[in-house]
Amino acid sequence: MASPLYQTCDVGLFDNVLTAVKQWDNTALEGFERLAKAGVDDDTLAKFLIKYANDAPTSNKILKVVGESSVTWSKNSFEGLGRASDEFGVGVVETIAKDYADDAVEKTFDVFARSLVNWSDDAFKDLAEVVNRHGANSPVVQQIDNLKDIDGIDRMMGDLAQPNDNTLERGARFHLELANDLGADKIKQLEVPALAIDGRTVKGPDIILKSNRIVEAKYCDWSDIKPPYVQKSIIEGNRKQIITRNRQFPGIPITVVLYGSKSQHENLEFAQKILKDYENLREEGYKVSVRWFND
Repeated sequence: MASPLYQTCDVGLFDNVLTAVKQWDNTALEGFERLAKAGVDDDTLAKFLIKYANDAPTSNKILKVVGESSVTWSKNSFEGLGRASDEFGVGVVETIAKDYADDAVEKTFDVFARSLVNWSDDAFKDLAEVVNRHGANSPVVQQIDNLKDIDGIDRMMGDLAQPNDNTLERGARFHLELANDLGADKIKQLEVPALAIDGRTVKGPDIILKSNRIVEAKYCDWSDIKPPYVQKSIIEGNRKQIITRNRQFPGIPITVVLYGSKSQHENLEFAQKILKDYENLREEGYKVSVRWFND
């Protein structure tokens, strides 16, 4: 077997490993064999055997996930499977493997293994939902992968996992696309946690750049004719956001990025009102600029 087992002189450990392996069912044995054939190195497999030498039921469940899968698992995805089992419980892993497509399951564990972020239980489950919904090789999943090491990518999963095409989900997809457009190497933080101000909790910025600039993603279906009172509420909310950000982060410039393009939307009445109020804020001394995403 692999180097860690060769290097140990602990006969009892050998016995425990062999005893554990004998307790695996055929599906778990197939999973282990498939990992070895897929090129997962001996060192990784041996560490797995040692770790679960005294817990055959858990190692059996983990390996069954691989054995029941129709796709090839990489070292990263297998390590992600083990890490998720440790952090969230093997029951969570089993449920994800049962509920979602095999390639989505493998990709979820692959992204999770390579991410430097500390994922919560809910964020991890939402990641699996998003990967399954869009597909392992989809642009959305690639965008998540690109940002996997950025503080806050986990916090974006809640909105991305909302029912498909509702306002929160579409806004989150725009936020994700904008963050990719800016570049992971430029971003300090995503979906900044809520901040306290004047005794109340206020949603944090969408993006903070390493260059010390705040970026707010504004998704809107500009062609949707909204009642005047809704338009007024949105504009007032945008204004309040800029004023609050200025108090939370004094002196830091803010860029607002509007969904769509100038040629498509600038002449629409609601968009004109939005742009005008941001212009008013600049005249009032706030460091806010506005651009269209597709321009």
